[in-house]
Amino acid sequence: MKIEEDLLHFRSTYKILSARDGDEGRQLALVKKKFSLHDKYSIDSVYGEYKLESLDLLGHSFTLTKERRTVAIVSRKWITLAGIYGAEIDANEDQAFVIALIIIINQALYSF
Repeated sequence: MKIEEDLLHFRSTYKILSARDGDEGRQLALVKKKFSLHDKYSIDSVYGEYKLESLDLLGHSFTLTKERRTVAIVSRKWITLAGIYGAEIDANEDQAFVIALIIIINQALYSF
């Protein structure tokens, strides 16, 4: 997996690209921050549309869903200098892809 941030957009926009031989560079997902007072994202991928749910007030935990099914529960540890996360990912999901989504969400939430 390869993650690219598109800096030419006003709102945060990221692409997840394949890095596999013979499939390198194929776009697997487009993640865009929606125009909203809260942290909402459009996550369209070759695996379907994902939604960011249950973001707590401080952004320390969230749930990723697809087709009304929970695919990942993510929580960020409190009181750490580094961003340390715990993540439970559905075994039926592409683990590397979901981790790439978590990295993007972290970048979008905590970069200034």
